[in-house]
Amino acid sequence: MLLLRIVYVSTATRPLSAATLDAMLVLCRVRNRDDGVTGLLLCAGDQFMQAIEGPPGAVNDLRGRLLADRRHQAYRELLRQDTPARMFPDWSMEFRRIDGQMPAGFRLLVDRAVRHGPAASDAAVREVERFLEEFRTHGAAHFPAITGNA
Repeated sequence: MLLLRIVYVSTATRPLSAATLDAMLVLCRVRNRDDGVTGLLLCAGDQFMQAIEGPPGAVNDLRGRLLADRRHQAYRELLRQDTPARMFPDWSMEFRRIDGQMPAGFRLLVDRAVRHGPAASDAAVREVERFLEEFRTHGAAHFPAITGNA
C-alpha cells in the first residue's frame, strides 16, 4: 500500500509558548500514533515546517485539521507525494525548535513556498526530500542551530 507524504510550511498567528507547544505535541503524538501517522515538525521563530506521512485517509484528515487550526496561517505545501516507505517510521511527531540562524536549506524552502507554492519541479521536490533526509539521518547534530526535543 502506498503512503501519502505532505510537507508544508506555515506561520504562527501569535507567539506560542513552550508550554503550549508541549501540550500540543503530547496530543498530536497520541493521535498520530493511533492514526498511523509519523512525521517531523520544525519551528523557527514564527515559521513552521512539518512533514506528515501515513495512510492517505489519515494524512488527508490531519491536513484538514491543520488547515482549520487557527494557531497558524499561510499554509503552503512544499510537497505532496505517494511513497512506498516512511521517511520517519519511528517518530509519531519529532519536534525541533530552531534557535538563532536557520539552516540555509530551511530558509530557502520557506522562501520558495511563499513565492511559488508547492514544489512544481523535480528539482524542487528533490530539494525538499534532501533537506528532510539530512535531518532524519543527522538530526540536530547536522544543524547546529537546532536544539531540544520538546
